[in-house]
Amino acid sequence: MGSNISGILAILFLDRLETIALSLHLSISPYRRYVDDIYLQTIGEEMADQFHHTKNNPHPKLKSEIEKPEITPNGLSLSLLYFQVTISKDGKSSFELYQKSAKKPLFVHY
Repeated sequence: MGSNISGILAILFLDRLETIALSLHLSISPYRRYVDDIYLQTIGEEMADQFHHTKNNPHPKLKSEIEKPEITPNGLSLSLLYFQVTISKDGKSSFELYQKSAKKPLFVHY
């Protein structure tokens, strides 16, 4: 903590854990990570649970959480960062800008 190299070491360590988990689950696509948020699609909920279990196994102090999409009229929908991801019934993904309802456009003057 506090060292200039700590961020790089954290990225390398997490990359190694991801490589192990992804090598056991080859049918996951797409898989994208932004800092500590990960977006991935699987064939079904059972495969997502298996990947989550595999990702949490290698290190006892690192545990990730999983958010599963909600069923909507357009398909399965999930908010991630500033996007609303919708997976239609034919498996195609669409992204649209998403703003949390609690967020207010307030600015603090200097």
